[in-house]
Amino acid sequence: MANTRKETQLIRFVKRALNVIKKARIPLRSSKFSNHIYNNHVHLVLHMLRVKSGMSYIRFFEWIWSEPLY
Repeated sequence: MANTRKETQLIRFVKRALNVIKKARIPLRSSKFSNHIYNNHVHLVLHMLRVKSGMSYIRFFEWIWSEPLY
């Protein structure tokens, strides 16, 4: 049950972060030639999650890749 609660907190944080980014009118892409794997919004949310969790880049992406995809 604790895992479900933590997931809902993460989902709530991501939704709130996306709303803040959209209200700040940050463009989705920097230019038409930018890489289309991660847009600016996803990159900022991932960075905000990493800072909030206090993990290093390597540990954060190990945690991201170890989580199952839904």
